[in-house]
Amino acid sequence: MKWIEVVLETPREIEELLIDKLYEYEIDGVNVEDDKLIFDMYESGTGWELIDLPEEKPGDSVNLKVFFNIDDYNSYIRAELHEYIERLDADVKIISEEILDNMDWANEWKKYFKVLKLGESIVIKPSWEEYEKNDGEIVIDIDPGMAFGTGTHASTAMCLKIMERQKIDGLDILDIGSGSGILSIAAAKLGAKSVTAIDIDPVCVKTTLENADLNNCSDIIIAKEADLTEGLDGKYDYALINIIAEVIVKLLDYLHNNLKTGSKLILSGIIEENTDMVIDKLNSTGYRVLELNRDSGWTAILAEYINA
Repeated sequence: MKWIEVVLETPREIEELLIDKLYEYEIDGVNVEDDKLIFDMYESGTGWELIDLPEEKPGDSVNLKVFFNIDDYNSYIRAELHEYIERLDADVKIISEEILDNMDWANEWKKYFKVLKLGESIVIKPSWEEYEKNDGEIVIDIDPGMAFGTGTHASTAMCLKIMERQKIDGLDILDIGSGSGILSIAAAKLGAKSVTAIDIDPVCVKTTLENADLNNCSDIIIAKEADLTEGLDGKYDYALINIIAEVIVKLLDYLHNNLKTGSKLILSGIIEENTDMVIDKLNSTGYRVLELNRDSGWTAILAEYINA
């Protein structure tokens, strides 16, 4: 069987939109090549040793690398992808298509996912990597498979860093757009009483349950396939929402039905250009913005529901 490696160049602001499209096909992951993350790490002075620092500062685009079965790609995926790119009306380009023989394509992307420490204590560990835990660390084992969420993306990393600073032990947590379950597991390990993880994609629900079991959190985390809050009737102390800004704005019209007065929200997956749109919606629907976090062109917001 032959596989084809396809590399797309896309503006950073529609990276997530394009990744969502790619996940409609039978793929095991998307490798995001973004030199800006390397530069930001280097310039932050956090002590990272970077051997391959690019010579030039990055521009406004990133590369997405993905592997397809060549027969599927030639029969329908290529045409669909080109048509989708044309409809986007953005500077997205397929910059290479390379046929590969006898490649372990299902595991190829794993070489880009390594142990990562975020904040003071949270460590994200690929399930296949070895790691010796230090005192006080919270280690989260993740095998994302086909689901989004390794902690390496700025939107997920900011959520985890905000969560670490919050007091969530003993609380009931709602995670909308759970992906790989990384935020749900972090909440459980930070002491949450219960976590309800929601995703519209059955693959993400399955992955969340598998990762919950991997982290011994199955007794705390319930995963459901649903469209946003569809079918929910409970009231939660905390909501974790890492999806695109347009969906967040829609959700805020009725999310309060599942929140208590004083409930906190972490909203992420927001490109900087859409930050004001989300803030305006929060202010007009009974929320108060407590904190803004920005990283690599993305925004995460900590907010509080104040009107019951």
